[in-house]
Amino acid sequence: MINIELDYFAIKCANGHLNECTNDVCKECGISLEDQRQSDDPYVESRKLLLNNVLSYIENSELEYKDLKKAIRKGIRTKNCYENEMEKVSEYISILSNELRFDIFYSINMTQEGIKLAETNQIINDMNTFFIKLYVLLGEVTVFEPTKVLRNIHKRLLLTVIAYKESVVELIMSTIALNIEHAMKLKDISQVKLDNSAQELKILSNIFGARNIGNVTDLFQNGELNHSAILGMVWQTSNEGTIEEKISDVCEQTSYYFRSILSRDKEHYSNDDLLKLSIYKYVGTIAFDDESFFRKVSIAYKTYEKAFEKNSSLVCEFLSRYTAKYKYMFKKLSDLSIAIGFVFGHNPPSHVLMTNGLKWYKDLCEGIYRDSMIFLLLASCIDREKIFDIDELIEWTGFADICGQFASLTNYKLNYFVEGVDSIIRHSEAHVDYDIDIDNQRVILRNRQKKTKTISTKEYSFDDFFDQINLLSETVYSSIAAFTVFLINNKYQIDNVDSYLAEDKVTNKSLEAYAVLGLFGILIDQESENDSAMELSGMYIGEVEQFSFESILAIFAPLVKAKPHLSNVKLELCDQEGEKFGHIKVRTDYILNSMNESGIKKDCWILLYMYTTEFQSIYEPCQVEKKSDDKFLSGILQFIFPLFEEIDNGKKRIIQTGKVYTAEFVKVADQIKYVEMIAEEYLKYSSVPRLIRHVIQIFRNIHIAINVIIEHDSNHSINLDIEFKKISKEMMSVAHTFEYLSGEINEMELFFNYSEEGKQLYKNVTLNSPCPCGSGKKYKKCCKNHKLTSQNII
Repeated sequence: MINIELDYFAIKCANGHLNECTNDVCKECGISLEDQRQSDDPYVESRKLLLNNVLSYIENSELEYKDLKKAIRKGIRTKNCYENEMEKVSEYISILSNELRFDIFYSINMTQEGIKLAETNQIINDMNTFFIKLYVLLGEVTVFEPTKVLRNIHKRLLLTVIAYKESVVELIMSTIALNIEHAMKLKDISQVKLDNSAQELKILSNIFGARNIGNVTDLFQNGELNHSAILGMVWQTSNEGTIEEKISDVCEQTSYYFRSILSRDKEHYSNDDLLKLSIYKYVGTIAFDDESFFRKVSIAYKTYEKAFEKNSSLVCEFLSRYTAKYKYMFKKLSDLSIAIGFVFGHNPPSHVLMTNGLKWYKDLCEGIYRDSMIFLLLASCIDREKIFDIDELIEWTGFADICGQFASLTNYKLNYFVEGVDSIIRHSEAHVDYDIDIDNQRVILRNRQKKTKTISTKEYSFDDFFDQINLLSETVYSSIAAFTVFLINNKYQIDNVDSYLAEDKVTNKSLEAYAVLGLFGILIDQESENDSAMELSGMYIGEVEQFSFESILAIFAPLVKAKPHLSNVKLELCDQEGEKFGHIKVRTDYILNSMNESGIKKDCWILLYMYTTEFQSIYEPCQVEKKSDDKFLSGILQFIFPLFEEIDNGKKRIIQTGKVYTAEFVKVADQIKYVEMIAEEYLKYSSVPRLIRHVIQIFRNIHIAINVIIEHDSNHSINLDIEFKKISKEMMSVAHTFEYLSGEINEMELFFNYSEEGKQLYKNVTLNSPCPCGSGKKYKKCCKNHKLTSQNII
């Protein structure tokens, strides 16, 4: 809470009794304090003088911001587009969260005595810096031009920055108010805006779940997880705190987001209730305009409540027959929410977005829309006292009939619930085809009879169709979000409400460490485990042809934390028809090691588990082991370059000072030995082990030379030049290995000419001797061809 200490913080009544400034009447004698609260503050001018620079900057910045908005409207000022706009938005959120912290405003002593204090003057200087950063951020966010995927996020971010700015400006204004009445009013307004801004900032900070999922390593807890908890954890991306704290954070944000219709006391709502709603909060913050979304939510919710008040028994009878459709719809919406999260997280190219978007639009129109609107139609019939048959309504009311009725019910505002449904689909007389023209960036809807007769056609640009998808999603999500809140609010009045809010057992067992798998569309159904290995099997609920096993490496991190005794985990997947299509096998002990190390050692273990992981899929080309060897070699050698630089810097210090800085060389030696150890560990997986042995020998020789250098202080007879020349020679060996990796020389040329093992193998071979490679040919007819000329060898 904000605490501003003014001279009027304590006021006296006419009888001289001391009161807090927030009191309306004297706490002792009960007489009014209105005159004292509204009397002018005699010290306001001294506070204005202290805040002069801050007030001037705010005034000038407000005028500049007004001019900026005018220039944008007139087209004088163009907006900025960024290639990696996700990173830019993340940067803005980070500035708002970390650099513009509100701490300096929490306690301000603006009394006559307080403004003389050095710490108060320092706070004023900090305020000035704060406002400079804040207005710079406001300007940058205002001139930021988002793509369609980030349009709603940008709007939410801009409104949050504006609200944040207004809250601190009003707080400053409260310190120079003429009287305590006005000061407290401004302070209270500032507090409300600040609290709301903080909640909006939390929402913004946690909407990048899908794209950050690779960094999440703590999405598990002991015992079983229900479906709602999994979803709630998916929407929460913070790496800090326990799982209970994460879930609590999701619930807090969801409660704030739906505060306008969560009308019961706080104690009424369980975590499961709020986690159920977190789906709609997550998608809403990404894709929907708040004003439009909550207008629909409010209309639907009020319609449900009116129907329940008029005929609760009929509503309950309907709900008893509607359970299966609701659960099916909820599952489909959960899947769609995950898909939307991934699209937002990765901001794919337009043709990828539209290819997936077309599928979502079709799914929404061909089932989800109808099922989500049935209860709204029933509730409107009860409200209008229209006679209907429940079974007929549930089983036989069609998509077009619902759209037609809603479009005509403008007095009940149900016409909002046909938004996003194209007229071709709404009044469909036959089959609707959905086509995409990638070259021309068009989406085409055709209403056809048989294969040849087209009744009507509608075309959209990609941008327009994206808006249509968002609008339809908003319509569907608003109806079902309002329905879910209606159930939660009335859970003690509706007998069978548990059948809606209870969790489906979507797997044979909710495995304790697999919450994050749901984000990738994977449902685990079996597990088996021995002392050090585990085998899992499950189903992938997406399009298997587009699935990449490599993309799910991150999911094993929470499993490693939960079961550190494992060294191997194999996950085998089937499609929705039950056909197996591939597996991934991971050395989880390598992952655990990477989580326990830092710096180059951490990087080494990451490299090791990346290139020792086994992938097999009928839809992906088989992993080429030699290619993995090359990638591993390239990665492990990259780690050496910074160490070479440190060795070179150490050499320069020796030349300058004549002294060996032992500690620095010991550190380098330790790191090189570690890299050597990782390469030796990889050796057992290699398809071309002689190349790995060659690199191991390079590391070993460098390590030996550095150890000799380290001994120089105790043995001055050591020739440092010789040891540094040995290291330089090994640096050249690394360069030759990169020649192989770049294709300048082949594998045998590297082995034959540059590796110690190769040179030793072919050392005393004569032209007519059997070739040492074991081919059975004479040396001159075999490996001699790989010998490079002196001009080739550097």
